[in-house]
Amino acid sequence: PDTVNEAKTVRALYELAAANEKKQGHGNGDAGKKFSVPVLWDKEEGVIVNNESEDILRLFNSKFNEFSEPGPPTPDLYPQHLVDQIQEVNSWVYDHINNGVYKCGFAKSQKAYDEAIDALYVHLDKA
Repeated sequence: PDTVNEAKTVRALYELAAANEKKQGHGNGDAGKKFSVPVLWDKEEGVIVNNESEDILRLFNSKFNEFSEPGPPTPDLYPQHLVDQIQEVNSWVYDHINNGVYKCGFAKSQKAYDEAIDALYVHLDKA
């Protein structure tokens, strides 16, 4: 549940962000057109800061250190020694799973849908 804005849907959050961006005179107006999760929300500005999971992990691992205990971030969400592996896995997931879902949802024909869903399930089985 959204306890900050009391939005009932992710779409409502994106529409709120688009309206706030317009009021503030920034943004490109696209915030209210495509909806995805996760969402990193700026509750002071009322806008979406980011909606890409790897970026959010990096942000939480470094940009908020001033609010945590001294020392390295705990837990380390983006360990340096695993960065190459994290990026490889995220690239594979993005290409085959995330885009696979979009290909199913935006298929213009039954044939295109069948091909997309078959490919998606092949990759889900590998995941």
